[in-house]
Amino acid sequence: MGTEELETEKKNSYDAVVSGLCFSELSRDKIRFTLKQLKRIIKPAGFLLIAVEAVPETTIKHFIYAFFRIPLLLVTYIFTGTITNPDKTSPVFLTCNYAVTVERVKKALTGTDCYLLIANSHGINGWFAFTGGHPTNHPVISALTTNGIENLVDHRKIIPPQFAAAGIEPGVN
Repeated sequence: MGTEELETEKKNSYDAVVSGLCFSELSRDKIRFTLKQLKRIIKPAGFLLIAVEAVPETTIKHFIYAFFRIPLLLVTYIFTGTITNPDKTSPVFLTCNYAVTVERVKKALTGTDCYLLIANSHGINGWFAFTGGHPTNHPVISALTTNGIENLVDHRKIIPPQFAAAGIEPGVN
């Protein structure tokens, strides 16, 4: 769910909310807005779990952090940055944010020069998510507008998952 969608949620409608590594990507104003909305939608006895990547402030702790973090970044770049080389004509594939689905799609696309958009399906398996109407057009549009894909390709074609037709709303521009 995107931060803008929080306004549409009913007051006291969630027992728990879990946020994983997304607050570091938000502006201060967006963080304030999000926390205010989360306070509104979480039930009084509910809880909020926020996982963030914290960079240590002291020099020695920052050095230790970098010592472990930089090799991981290099390994990630080696495996993702050099496998494909998409350009402005490359296809854009769409999938949902179910971890197993994302990993399987990435594995299937290995060696394919393409872009992969990941839409929020509320953690539901890809096949079930799309056939059950999740994600709707809203998370797909959010994925399209927040990652700058329009600047990376010179076309407006998306390749959805095999069973996505049930979740695609007609007439959405």
